[in-house]
Amino acid sequence: MIRSTMEIQYVYDANGRRTGVIVPIDLWGRTAGSLEPRRRCRLDDFYGIYCDLIRDPDAIASDLRDEWERG
Repeated sequence: MIRSTMEIQYVYDANGRRTGVIVPIDLWGRTAGSLEPRRRCRLDDFYGIYCDLIRDPDAIASDLRDEWERG
């Protein structure tokens, strides 16, 4: 087993700007393991949140359609 003692290294382009990073695998594993798993959003949580703000959704959809169909 090879244990990594390497530190984070930055990759630079020809102009000296940082363009990438090299992260030791052990640090990557610790960091990735500490992230909370993403949960899928539930559409029920968001259903109807704009119903009071959009009085005529059909008119808005028609306006958007007209905008795309202009040629």
